[in-house]
Amino acid sequence: MEHVALLTPVFWEKYEPLVTARTCVAWLLAVPISEAERMYLAKYGVDRFDQMLGEQGVDIMDEGRSSAV
Repeated sequence: MEHVALLTPVFWEKYEPLVTARTCVAWLLAVPISEAERMYLAKYGVDRFDQMLGEQGVDIMDEGRSSAV
């Protein structure tokens, strides 16, 4: 995996954005991705990329995983 995608950690409810009157802190999850996945993400967008990872059951924590694309 030669790139990193910054995604919203939607499956961890405790990491909802922190909003105050003056600021908002949104948490991001750094996911190692391949060149082919980077190109897919650029072409189809983050929602479709995230959906594809879920449909394929990709373990995003496995840095040695094969590319999903």
